[in-house]
Amino acid sequence: MTEQKKRIRFIINPKSGIGRQKKVEGLIARHLDLTRFDYEICHTEARAHAVTLSSEAAAMNYDAVIIVGGDGSINEAARGLIGTNTALGIIPAGSGNGLAHFLKISLNTRKAIEIINRYHVKPIDTGNINGHPYVSVAGLGFDAYVAKLFSKSRIRGFWAYAKIIFLQYLTYQPKRFKIYVDGKILKKSAFMLTFANSDQFGFNAHIAPTAVIDDGYIDLCIVRKPRIFYVVLVIPFLFLGLLHKTPFVKIIKTKNVKVIQSRNNVAHIDGDEIDLGRIIEVRIIPASLNIIC
Repeated sequence: MTEQKKRIRFIINPKSGIGRQKKVEGLIARHLDLTRFDYEICHTEARAHAVTLSSEAAAMNYDAVIIVGGDGSINEAARGLIGTNTALGIIPAGSGNGLAHFLKISLNTRKAIEIINRYHVKPIDTGNINGHPYVSVAGLGFDAYVAKLFSKSRIRGFWAYAKIIFLQYLTYQPKRFKIYVDGKILKKSAFMLTFANSDQFGFNAHIAPTAVIDDGYIDLCIVRKPRIFYVVLVIPFLFLGLLHKTPFVKIIKTKNVKVIQSRNNVAHIDGDEIDLGRIIEVRIIPASLNIIC
């Protein structure tokens, strides 16, 4: 008996990342297994349009939505699929591509399409911060401030991101936080707080090396600011996945956490800036998103 073809919708963000998405449509046509899949392609036209397109696909019982874009685009597509049977696939076309790196999805478009052709689906957790879903990481402090500045940069890619960090590091001051976690109250001055579902921001910068995306926990990373002469020593630990071995990072695995900020600071969700107010509540939603990997 012939297997019924799966219906999939590709969502392409034409403005994402560094322009790799422009070649994707031709590669899809050449390399997608058309004996297994019927597909269509949609393009996003505005911020959050991918939420609508993915929600619509789930309501129409599509088997999968494949997002072509970066972590922000992945977040939008996931928001329309959380709690549904429709799976999410990824063709990385962003700048940092943090979730793709974590899931070992190749940045090579043809190889990413091969992963879709194999169609191995597994459930993963998602996070929720003040009612906003996220897939990879959310945070407060320096990482959110950098995300805000990077979003305004016309130049994309690793070196543009690194330049912002270099220029802002010396002047950015740690913030005061009151953290409610596991029945304890922690009063901390922190360079940043990261609520990690996966292990990295992107560019293989592993902020939470112990994070597991389907373990039912958030990795709360409380990061102190290293003095400038320690930074050169700490950076290799960040990219080698050993940051938790340094004295500057404390990681607490938890299912939920509440944070009260001394003032309203910018936050980020999967690399996109957002204003969440002074009171932040984060929780994990286990096995809430099916993903192709």
